[in-house]
Amino acid sequence: MQDKQIIKLYFTSPLHLSRGKANLEESFQTLHSDTLKSAIFYNALQLFGEAEIIGRQNEAEDDATNTSFFDAFSISSGFPFYGEELYFPKPLIPLPNLLDENKKVMDAVQQRKAKKKIAFLDKAHFEGLLQGTLSTISVQDLYLKKKFLAKNSAAFFDSKKDPNHPPTESPFILSEVIQKVAVPRTFAEETATFYMDRIYFKEGAGLFFFVEYHENVRPDIEKKVRAALQLLGDNGIGSDRSSGNGHFVPKSKNVTFNLPTQGTQQLNLSLYCPTRSEMKGLITDKTAYTLVKRGGFIASPKHTEHLSYRKKSVFMFKEGSVFPANDLQGKIVNLRPKVENVQEETVVSHDIWRDGRAIFLPINA
Repeated sequence: MQDKQIIKLYFTSPLHLSRGKANLEESFQTLHSDTLKSAIFYNALQLFGEAEIIGRQNEAEDDATNTSFFDAFSISSGFPFYGEELYFPKPLIPLPNLLDENKKVMDAVQQRKAKKKIAFLDKAHFEGLLQGTLSTISVQDLYLKKKFLAKNSAAFFDSKKDPNHPPTESPFILSEVIQKVAVPRTFAEETATFYMDRIYFKEGAGLFFFVEYHENVRPDIEKKVRAALQLLGDNGIGSDRSSGNGHFVPKSKNVTFNLPTQGTQQLNLSLYCPTRSEMKGLITDKTAYTLVKRGGFIASPKHTEHLSYRKKSVFMFKEGSVFPANDLQGKIVNLRPKVENVQEETVVSHDIWRDGRAIFLPINA
């Protein structure tokens, strides 16, 4: 048994986690760790100033150099929760046999299709998979378009029980596509409409993430992280914050997990960008992973002329990937772009860092 600190984000407004400008009609349901870490850092800068957080002049929201604050803690990505139920990303390993409604093993084709849809596991299934003790799973435990594998159905149906009627589906996380109008910047441009997907959480639901404070850090770091999260909740996270999206209330608590004492492999709960030395022996016949491209536009509060510039892109290992049981950590990467043929004052002179250091859990795969 291990105690882990998690922070729950109770959203008070809709949320949109962008997949890119060309794909606004679909939102992520996971808040990636690099986005969250940079947002915490930026809000800490607003609260406490550069001298306290960085120790030198540094102006970029995404600028997270090797400083005491940025290096003092690690976080996972943010995953859904409802009440006390936590949902984790599906590990990228073969799942146990899937049983149908009659508790019989489904045929191979049906299993493959059903397992492919699963995106999240509740804590009980997740711990069983980490321990290597989960022998079967049931189709009756699949909810919300079969994306969630869970023992408790309360998160997915109306709590009011009417003996004369079957339970009504009322999931704790909903998605709605709305139409919006893009206001032209000049009179020569025409007004255009577009569609955006927004996520809504039922009361008592939201996203949670792990936080680990490193040894021998300054005692005020945890207070500063909590204060920065409070401000971030007021400012909002994700896309379309100017329209009121992404506001939340953070709450911290400790949760006990039944983890293997020493797993045969390890699973990342954050986006992971390996160092050059970690790449040696990382990819084996037992490694299972998905890559995700990270990039986007620069967010620089003091240099609005940079807002139209894109950062460099980098591929990271997605949450739920499985690697050999080595001492993996990851690295920070600099995504500062090389902008050519621009005026002197618009050159991006500051570094733009993204955190690819991950939190790992042991797994017996």
